[in-house]
Amino acid sequence: MGLDDDHCVVVWDWKRGEKLATTRGHKDKIFLLCWNPHLPDQMVTVGIKHIKFWTQTGKWLVHSSSKQGRKASELRTQV
Repeated sequence: MGLDDDHCVVVWDWKRGEKLATTRGHKDKIFLLCWNPHLPDQMVTVGIKHIKFWTQTGKWLVHSSSKQGRKASELRTQV
């Protein structure tokens, strides 16, 4: 996760030193990133007012969001 304004998420192959996938993260801070131990192309990020579930598709990460509460204004930090 980057320290830029979009908190970019980048997947690296550290052995070969190459970038595999990238995308913008979230405008709010991201506190946690966890890989799915059973599906290596899927991960989740958790932060202020959001949980995002990511799937690596080629050189991109595609996300779906989970919202907690009845209204977006009721979202709480997910940790």
